[in-house]
Amino acid sequence: MGSGTAMHHSPLLRRAVWQNRLIGFGSSHDEAHSPMSSHEPGHRGRGARGQVMGNALAADAVMLVHFCFIAFALAGSFLILRWWRVIFLHIPALAWGVWIEASGNICPLTPLENHFRALAGQSTFGEGFITHYLGPIIYPAGLTRTTQFVIMGVLIAVNLIGYALVIAQRRRKNSSYPRLAVK
Repeated sequence: MGSGTAMHHSPLLRRAVWQNRLIGFGSSHDEAHSPMSSHEPGHRGRGARGQVMGNALAADAVMLVHFCFIAFALAGSFLILRWWRVIFLHIPALAWGVWIEASGNICPLTPLENHFRALAGQSTFGEGFITHYLGPIIYPAGLTRTTQFVIMGVLIAVNLIGYALVIAQRRRKNSSYPRLAVK
């Protein structure tokens, strides 16, 4: 973990660091085992740089997927207005997002991203384009339990609006069909 970042002081982020170390990511001896390490002859020169670049790209890809998942959990109910079957993907995504915020746990994509960043020799929150712009959205500075409950409230409120529109649309569609009079 980069100790110079403001995000490092968050209690949730400290727990994430602890959990990463518990499962073997981001351990204190990463430097010795990093792809840039010159202790192994096979890790020198162009191959090591390619491996580092691959790990940095993998970390950015995980962060991008993480951002897309968050955006889908937040606004996926509005996609249902156009594509009904999206509901079968959105309900589990929404449930996962609410559970993560309510439980105080971290998404498994966070330690995976941190793992690739450590392999690339970067701080766990790298400094690339994707990290610069998406990092503050996915990992807000000063994230506390109260902030997580606020995020959960926003997640639920936005989706209540989306699903209210879905229900209203379905009712309009069903009422537009001519009804047969039963005598």
